[in-house]
Amino acid sequence: MPTTATLPTFLPLPEAAKKFGMTEAILYERVEAGTIAAGILSSGEIVVSKDNIVPKANNANDINARLRAIHREDFEHLRGETITVTEAAEKYRIHRDTILEWA
Repeated sequence: MPTTATLPTFLPLPEAAKKFGMTEAILYERVEAGTIAAGILSSGEIVVSKDNIVPKANNANDINARLRAIHREDFEHLRGETITVTEAAEKYRIHRDTILEWA
């Protein structure tokens, strides 16, 4: 008998954004950064893994709370420090193109 595997459930980006409680643009940035698992269907539609969505009741692990908690002042100690885009992408696990867009 063949073994079975549980496949992840994916949601369309707009639906996932609602469940995450964020805009589609912000969710798309997280997908581009590689911090949220996603895929692209043959139709071109972006889908996001439902496993990324943390129940709202669990605030300690709530991804929305973590994203809202990021503040520029938390990274002031890095001002004036030199790092290449490639080094930053590897160190912070953010897609290189995303960092270039920010710059």
